[in-house]
Amino acid sequence: MAVKDDSKNKTQKRCKDFVGLTFSRGVAGKIIGIALAFILSHLAHHLLKRINQPRIASDIFIGLFLGSIRPLRDSFEPEVIQTLGFIVEFGMICYMFVLGLEMNPYVIFKPPTRDALVAYAGMLSTFILACGLTPFLNYSTKTHHDLGLTLTLSITLSGSGSHILTRVITNLKIGKSDIGKLGIAAGVHSI
Repeated sequence: MAVKDDSKNKTQKRCKDFVGLTFSRGVAGKIIGIALAFILSHLAHHLLKRINQPRIASDIFIGLFLGSIRPLRDSFEPEVIQTLGFIVEFGMICYMFVLGLEMNPYVIFKPPTRDALVAYAGMLSTFILACGLTPFLNYSTKTHHDLGLTLTLSITLSGSGSHILTRVITNLKIGKSDIGKLGIAAGVHSI
């Protein structure tokens, strides 16, 4: 009977140590960060809805705001960030699959149309803007600026606006208008 009580006490002590260690690693920061993201995103959406801004605008604004708060950003371990990255990548795979079902692949081989020119101009302007602004971001601990980071971030940003454009067009309910059709067609070219 004493051996059973001793093993029970050891199990309880290990459980208490695990819970204490987990909370000391920043679970409270994670919970606060997720709750703040949810609450502030809804509040910002209701405020920005009055000036006809889509939901994605409030999500981007709150993401940039919360991402700049170091204790919230550092409370997530690399494993959690990697898992969230996998979830995002899976969602993008599903989105690209659905987008591919709606796409006409032969449009790529035709001479550039108006929507293709809009897409290429948008990608080029985003690339130039990102190249100009990236040196002012403090993502690197180096004292000099890294050219590889600038080019990688600029190329990534210049080719990743299709899903945002589609969501904005859908939220504004202008997909059937001429400008909506042009935007969706330009989004197909910028994938």
